[in-house]
Amino acid sequence: KQIRQKYSIAASKINNVMNVTKSTQSKLEASIRTSGSPLSWNNFGASQQTALGTTSFNRKGVASSRLNRKARTNAKRGVTATIIKGQKVNLPTAFIQIANGGITVFARGRNKGNAQGFEFAKPRLPIGNITTLSVPMMFGDNKVMDGISRRVVEVLNERISHEINYLIRK
Repeated sequence: KQIRQKYSIAASKINNVMNVTKSTQSKLEASIRTSGSPLSWNNFGASQQTALGTTSFNRKGVASSRLNRKARTNAKRGVTATIIKGQKVNLPTAFIQIANGGITVFARGRNKGNAQGFEFAKPRLPIGNITTLSVPMMFGDNKVMDGISRRVVEVLNERISHEINYLIRK
């Protein structure tokens, strides 16, 4: 719930990569583990944007207008997605294609490596898949962790008082 309060992602995507181990009488230990790779933009409601007027964008995201030519109303303006709730992100050089069994967001460029991002624009570089955060990165966010910590302390205090009252009445 804490991840979904900040990020615009489906609960099923989080639940598929999260493992919750509850404590028992014999094992007084609980854990929450997440794993997974960076998620594609299609998990965040990515949509292809089209131009409303005569302005178009090249591969580097530079705008150019077509003043003395017929208006191209279907010129592409990139892909827009909402990763953090309330903040739309637009990649002017990206496009959507059906690939790998679903809708995928691509751009001309290449991945630079782990956590270094994506290098855009060079015309001869290959076309690469655009990815975002992984669920473990979302889970490790300070705002998310603060909410989880507060809830853990709250439930722990509630359960300890309940168990003590149970043992006293026994």
